[in-house]
Amino acid sequence: MIHSCDFSISPYAYVENNDMTLESFDISREEIAVIPFIKAAGKLSSGLKIIASPWSPPPYMKNNGQWQGGYLKSECYKLWADYIRRYIDEMKKRGVNIWAITVQNETRHHQLWESCVFTAEQEADFVKNALGPKLDGTDTKIFVYDHCKERIFERCLKYYSDPKLRDYISGIACHWYSGDHFGGIALCKKVFPDKSVIMSEGCTFSGEKGMYKSDARQQSRKYAHDIIGDLNAGLTAFIDWNITLDEKNGPYHWREGRSYCDSGIFCDTENNELVFTPNYYVIGQFNKFIRPGAVRIGLSSYTAVLETTAFMNTDGSIAVVIYNSGNTEIKYILRIGGMLLERTALPYSVETVIFKS
Repeated sequence: MIHSCDFSISPYAYVENNDMTLESFDISREEIAVIPFIKAAGKLSSGLKIIASPWSPPPYMKNNGQWQGGYLKSECYKLWADYIRRYIDEMKKRGVNIWAITVQNETRHHQLWESCVFTAEQEADFVKNALGPKLDGTDTKIFVYDHCKERIFERCLKYYSDPKLRDYISGIACHWYSGDHFGGIALCKKVFPDKSVIMSEGCTFSGEKGMYKSDARQQSRKYAHDIIGDLNAGLTAFIDWNITLDEKNGPYHWREGRSYCDSGIFCDTENNELVFTPNYYVIGQFNKFIRPGAVRIGLSSYTAVLETTAFMNTDGSIAVVIYNSGNTEIKYILRIGGMLLERTALPYSVETVIFKS
């Protein structure tokens, strides 16, 4: 995130209130945990790419003067663009390269936590006349929209119809909270094949709280179904939300008590233990075996109950992820060229078959 979000322990910005010159700009708070965490992750995963997203500009830049809701004042467009560029530069000084940013998390909603509304027209104006020029000449990519999938094609038509604006944008980011909408992704890729579509946020939540939920396996199936459908439609990246939460499904600052959000990993701070959930293992079927730079290849299945996707990695290996979305075993034969593999997919199971080069 660029400064605080709903899962921060408190709202905070990198500047003092009403600083119109950014003279007070200071990201030293991120040196405590965020930057060391990113560097540690980078040592474990070569080629790690960092995407930064703001949940809200500082309140004094907004029409309502609050962290929640409102919109960025037009007279602050260039100031906010300067702020974002300063963040990118300061992170780079500390050894963290920001590969991409999204303009605004959840552009369409006034939330109970840090949020800011951007209409398609406002976002286009901001990128075209402030943020795009400010980041011109850097390696940092810009992704727009960053909200639910049902509107992505509508937004693409708006953004990409302007040649100057289109040049500033690398792609569109989306969330999964409004349903499958795989057709929306496919439309974006068909009409605008040179622009990426990424999933910038997806998480599960139910009526239960805590680390151990009775419906945890059922919730994890959403990842299998959605990631397969998204990838087959043309998605190029998927980001889970959150990396880890504590035993109270937090921390967060915008409500009392526990939240309902799940996580692939929970940190049990009372017992100093990590708890790995079904979400973690389902996501692992994709990110462990479909490696960066992989290319999706065609496949077909005799039944829609077996939801599948296949990729060829840069080393020539082929990864096929199979999700049995039904409640009975399904026997199948996987054929690639002259190679045959007989398998039985257990009910609601997710498995990956690797064909080495």
